[in-house]
Amino acid sequence: MPGLGKLRRSFDKFCTESQQLHNHKLADNTSDAWACGTGQMFTSVINAQIEHYLDEFGDLVVVLSGGDSKLLALRLSHAVKLQPNLVLEGLSIYAQTLTA
Repeated sequence: MPGLGKLRRSFDKFCTESQQLHNHKLADNTSDAWACGTGQMFTSVINAQIEHYLDEFGDLVVVLSGGDSKLLALRLSHAVKLQPNLVLEGLSIYAQTLTA
């Protein structure tokens, strides 16, 4: 793992618009290593946040929303509820209150 400064400086050089989470454990080139490493960081940070809140508040229902939620749920160490259209559903409910 590179140091924090090196990691932050490398974002501009290697970042892409790809939002895929890769299953690779090891990579043999910089592009694949970047995709693998950022995917693992993404998953690890979310796992750490869930663990933090479980420690602080006890039993929780964790809800995932958005395009990565299905794939991310498979990689997390904790049970989660998928609600892929949470924001759209909330906006729909809000819009209905405006017309009532």
